[in-house]
Amino acid sequence: MTKQLVFNHHSLPFSKPNEAEKEVFNFIKIVSSAKKQLGMNTVFIDESIDSSWFGIELASGYFWREWFDKYKNNSLYIEQIRSFRSIATRSPLFSVEDIGGDLELFDVKEVQTNQYYSALRSALWYDCVLCSFSSHSPWDIHPLKVIVEHCESSGQMQEEEKMLSNAFNMSTWDVIKATLIQERDKNINNGKDLWRQCKTAYPHLKFCGKCPTQLQKWSHRVAILDQIKEYLVCLNTYAEKMVKKQIKGYSHQQLRDHGLPYKVSGESPSVKNDRKKRQERMFYTTDGKEEFFENHIKLINGFRLHFFPDIKNGCIHIAHIGTHLKL
Repeated sequence: MTKQLVFNHHSLPFSKPNEAEKEVFNFIKIVSSAKKQLGMNTVFIDESIDSSWFGIELASGYFWREWFDKYKNNSLYIEQIRSFRSIATRSPLFSVEDIGGDLELFDVKEVQTNQYYSALRSALWYDCVLCSFSSHSPWDIHPLKVIVEHCESSGQMQEEEKMLSNAFNMSTWDVIKATLIQERDKNINNGKDLWRQCKTAYPHLKFCGKCPTQLQKWSHRVAILDQIKEYLVCLNTYAEKMVKKQIKGYSHQQLRDHGLPYKVSGESPSVKNDRKKRQERMFYTTDGKEEFFENHIKLINGFRLHFFPDIKNGCIHIAHIGTHLKL
């Protein structure tokens, strides 16, 4: 099962509506990032709360519907409202298949409050990330120290101390996200794995040209693949900053400044001015436009990764990951 987010309804309400308003935007940012960068498309929520979100009480007498009505027509918050409306939920916290059996002998207690919470139980049962509001302690702590109670095969009940990932603001989410990305990349062991996960692993990259076939038929050294994964992370980060208007245009130096550790360059005049050589570097992007993919990153063993930065659409197209094209 792919890791998902579990909404921690126990972390509500806030004491004041204005505190809740600010934190709703942080919550939406976390959920949006989890979806785009890690494919965490669903938020698990307890059956006792409104799955449309609108009926959830954010602060005493102040409901999510009021927050939505306040910001839905404000042009400054179009993207946030759109992201909120796209959140997919699953309720109840536990599937019908899991209710009964071992689940009945599994519970989770938060150490500081010494209380049992259904959201924490679900997060540990499904190995998910808890998503909380930082309304009060302990929900503003990452990671959360919990005690897991479960039944051993011998029939004896056991207690085990564990640390639960708790995303309550963007800083904690960035730490959790980095760990999840490392775990994910460890499981990408061949080209087919990379191809299957590329849309969620690198949401700002578009794979076109020879690249889809090259990855699915990959038979080269693992060391090259590891290098490719490192480069794709860097390119995806750069493209994300293009989307957010944090950088203007494209340059090799900017890419190096954003963490690319190896050599990147364009083609020499002898390639650009040679019709046959230039044509070999012409590829169609995913939106059907033919472009000159002169920019390339040098890999070990003479391999090259050719890409085209699409500044207008805020993405980077990858068309060739393979042996050196003809010179």
